[in-house]
This record gives sequence, structure tokens and C-alpha cells, in this order.
Amino acid sequence: MLHAYSVLTTSSSWQAFSSATPRIRMSPKPFTASVWRWPRSVLMTWYEAGIEVKGGYTRAIYTTPPPEVNAVLEFLLAGMQRVLGETLLGVYLFGSLVHGDFEPERSDLDVVAVLTLELDPSRFAALDALHREIVQRFPQWTERLEVKYLSSASLKRFRTEPYPIAVISPGEPFHQFEGGRRYLLNFYEVRQGGATLHGPPPATLIAPISRAEFIEVVQEEVQGWTVWIAEMHSVGSLGYGVVTLCRALYTCTTGAQTSKPQALAWAINALPEFGPLLEWAWKGYRANDSSTPSPARAADVERFVKEVAHKVALLQSQDVF
Repeated sequence: MLHAYSVLTTSSSWQAFSSATPRIRMSPKPFTASVWRWPRSVLMTWYEAGIEVKGGYTRAIYTTPPPEVNAVLEFLLAGMQRVLGETLLGVYLFGSLVHGDFEPERSDLDVVAVLTLELDPSRFAALDALHREIVQRFPQWTERLEVKYLSSASLKRFRTEPYPIAVISPGEPFHQFEGGRRYLLNFYEVRQGGATLHGPPPATLIAPISRAEFIEVVQEEVQGWTVWIAEMHSVGSLGYGVVTLCRALYTCTTGAQTSKPQALAWAINALPEFGPLLEWAWKGYRANDSSTPSPARAADVERFVKEVAHKVALLQSQDVF
């Protein structure tokens, strides 16, 4: 069973998480909790990192079905704790498992780990070995883990200056580089509704991010897709791009976040002229189709991307949010 550490506020947020995951069978009681005060060593680690801690924290027993998801998260968290020790401040789950469109056979697991210090070469190498071991032990999760490691100091300055971030993601090995503003999208998602696997609530580590700021970065990402889509040559990758843009357009239009399937259904109604393309994209994305699309279909995708970018630019000029 996976232990998630969080402040006990109200049960409504967890009930919302539970009810928002129709593809996963949640147990009747998603978690049980008992009041539990953190060890002094952990409290001192948070204090030194500038995190204010008040009152008693709660140990919540959190089980993420199906069992294979729980197993890989348990192994990942235990490995992080072994490698990073008390420099591991918090570990947060976000993405499809929290949004409600997780599919056990194909969805990724999205995790952010917050540290007290930047990664040194020895810990980076140990984490790299950990991720290689995960693939060996859980081969079904090959290319399906996206984990980001950064310090609490980086979370405080990511808006104003580059910061070191280490990432492993589908199609990329574990590597470290200078992060940019685009990761605000992840930080916003974690702060707003991420599930805490270890550490304090994410709001104690991530400063407030306004909805307007979040949407501004989504708008920037949409414009980037006008370039990135040319680098995608398979049906599956083009389908992913189209579905992602449906979700971005939904957010820029409504100011809200939603799952990929819900965004696609909304886009089919909002853009009926692209209905056949959207259905094609969804099928290709779900099947991870590696075949090459026809020239006509590739041209349809390019036209869709330009249309979405145009609509988002108009919304941006109108300053809707």
C-alpha cells in the first residue's frame, strides 16, 4: 500500500479525485487517516527550506488501483527516499491519473519531486540507475514514466531565471538541463490538484499561480505547436498533437482544465468542420499508430493546427482572462 503524506483539510478534495476517475475502480474508502506528527528531522528539513509548518500533519493511507500502478509508484517512491534521504521534500502525482482519463494499458504516470538541494552528480547517477531498475522490474512501464526533479529554490525563481531540472520522459533518457517557463503548466496542475505521495501539501512549496498566468503559458505552447507539428510524421504522434491542441483550446476558451476525452468531445462540437479529423486523430493516438499518414490527412492536421493557433491568438488579443 502506498503511503501519501498530506495535511488533512477536508475529505471533499479526495472524494472529487476519486469520483473523477471513471476508468479506475476506487475502493469504497479511498483512504483512512489518523493524526500523526512528523519526526523532528523532517520538520527541520522543511524549516531550513523555508517551509512554514503548523500543527499536526496527517499520514493518509492512499491506494491507487489498479495494483500495478500502486506497485510501480511504491517502488519509485522507496527508491527516491533511499537515494535522496532527507533532501527529498515532496513527491506529487498529477496528470491523467488525477484528471480522470487514466488508461492502465497506455497512460503515463506524471510525477514531480521537490528537493532541498540541486542534484549533484552522484545522486543524479543513482536516480538514473533507479529508473533503469524500474524498467527492468516493470517492463510494462517502459517509456511511460515522466518524472521531474527540481529544488524548492528553483520553484521560487522559475518565473524569472533559468533553473536546473532533471527529467525522464517517454522518448527521452534521464537528463538534466535548464528549465523554462513552460513547466509552469505542470507546477500549476500539481498545486491545484496534485496527489501528495510524500511531503507537505504542494501549496506549501509552490507559490500561487493565477489562472490568467497559466492560460498565458498554454497560449504560448499552442503557438509552439505550429512548429513542432512538422517534426511529427506518424499517425499516432500527429494524433497526440491534435488531441493536445483540443485540450489547449478548451482551456483557453473556458479557463478550465479537462481530460483529453472530454476536450475532444467539446472540440467536435465547437469545430464540426474538423469532426472527421478529430475522430481519426483520437483513434491514431490511442492505438499509438506508427504508420505514415496520407498527404491529404497530414495537410488536414496542418490546417487544424493553424486554425487552433489563430483562435487562441484572437482570445489572447481579447484578453478573455
